[in-house]
Amino acid sequence: MQIKTFKGYSTHEALKRIKKEMGESAIILNSRSEEVNGKKIYTIMAARDLGVEQDKQEQEKRAIDNVENNEVEERWYQEWKYFKEQIYSLIKDSLDIPSLSSRQKTAIRHLEMEGVGQDFIMNLLVLLKRNGRSFMNILNNMIKVIPFDSPKFSDNCHIMVGPHGVGKTATILKLALKYKRENKGARICLVNVDGYQGKGKLLLKHYAELSDFEYKEIHGLKDVAALLSEASEYDRIFIDTPGLKRGMHLDLWWENSPLKLIENCHVHLVLSPVYSREQVDYYLSMFLCDRLSSLIWTKLDEACIYGTMLYTGFTTQIPISLFTYGATLKNSIVVASGPLLWNLVFKHKLPC
Repeated sequence: MQIKTFKGYSTHEALKRIKKEMGESAIILNSRSEEVNGKKIYTIMAARDLGVEQDKQEQEKRAIDNVENNEVEERWYQEWKYFKEQIYSLIKDSLDIPSLSSRQKTAIRHLEMEGVGQDFIMNLLVLLKRNGRSFMNILNNMIKVIPFDSPKFSDNCHIMVGPHGVGKTATILKLALKYKRENKGARICLVNVDGYQGKGKLLLKHYAELSDFEYKEIHGLKDVAALLSEASEYDRIFIDTPGLKRGMHLDLWWENSPLKLIENCHVHLVLSPVYSREQVDYYLSMFLCDRLSSLIWTKLDEACIYGTMLYTGFTTQIPISLFTYGATLKNSIVVASGPLLWNLVFKHKLPC
């Protein structure tokens, strides 16, 4: 602890000296005024914690280092991207593109304009040259599609994860209403873990009351234990989760979340094709892990191209299970299928 006395002809002058010498972290211990030779002098005693100041300096140093590291990473990424483009051009020329049919060439050009990425195109060309199977058969093998109502997703508990604002809450409501229409008398429970987003919480609670769904909130391990004890009473349990903060990963969040008690469940990553490949890569760095069961694509009606859907499906090899579109909760959701996906990509035809 450093303690020092500062004087001035006004409190403003004394405080200015304190701020200049001791910084914003200085603490005022006491102050007094006295007359010296007919002039009023203000005396202020201040202190600062040197440990706090050192921590602040270390934080500033780390912040500068992080900025420098990010700049280096960005330069490396741009150089690698350029390098890949050059390799792609060389390899593409050696793959005997002229031997492809005019329809296949047109389809490949369309996929390039959709933004599927060079890795996707390169693998497609290699597979076409290697085995000569039909174009669509190869695409279907590159992208996995498993409908949401498939037996693969038969567990009654479904957890939605994904970035803020992607439409997790709306997807849950659409799924719940769809399941209720198709299964009369089904018992459905909506669960909110996203306690920080008041809008999503109110929306779930409101529609739970309107549609005769059960509504629960999870704030700790006791809430999850109570939900698990009643889980067999519900045909479907849909759980809404918060988006992750920058630097957080789903595995780390999960281990520190009450949801870690839930073992038999399906975790679905919710994304939107309005995101660029770079943005998708950023989200994948936060959410990609072994616990993910499927990809759900939302806001299809807001996208102008759909290449990121193929890029993500190919990169992660996680199956696509569901599509949603439109602002309304009814008739704006459909289980995924190959034909629906390719109509969307090649014809921009919404699956409605």
